[in-house]
Amino acid sequence: MGEAPIIHVNIVDYPAAVAQAHDPSLAGRPFVIAADRGPRRIVLSPSQVARTEGITCGMSLRAAEDRLPSLTVLSADDRLISRADSELTRIIDSYSPTIQGERGGHLYLDMSGTGRLFGSVVDSALRLRREIRDRIGLDAAVAVGANKLVAKIGTRTVRPYGLAEIRSGD
Repeated sequence: MGEAPIIHVNIVDYPAAVAQAHDPSLAGRPFVIAADRGPRRIVLSPSQVARTEGITCGMSLRAAEDRLPSLTVLSADDRLISRADSELTRIIDSYSPTIQGERGGHLYLDMSGTGRLFGSVVDSALRLRREIRDRIGLDAAVAVGANKLVAKIGTRTVRPYGLAEIRSGD
């Protein structure tokens, strides 16, 4: 059987990752992106540092601040996320003509028939991950699998960052 044709790109906690790429002073600090309105504000996206302190998506902002008093709270910046989406799409488009899930840091690339252009799918996945990091400052979990489900499971095993290859029969 030939190479696995699907690459899944997963940028964990995409809004927080985009905010940190835009403002490097957030690196190493616990912060969250929270819903702007409503009597019960919730955490939409925690940074990796906040996540290690037990802050999760969907948690009430009050509970998050009680758990971690040094928590920085940011509002979602839709324009910043839209710009990151556009740049990510430009990068991804150069690797495959067939892409699904182009928003929010979850993308699937069908790499069928690209071997002569780009070499092995794993090499393409490595280049893609590096290009995303170098061009827009986002670290990604990237996995190669025989189908979307297998590739997604692969990214779950290496989250928040890394590369997995799951061959048929593994």
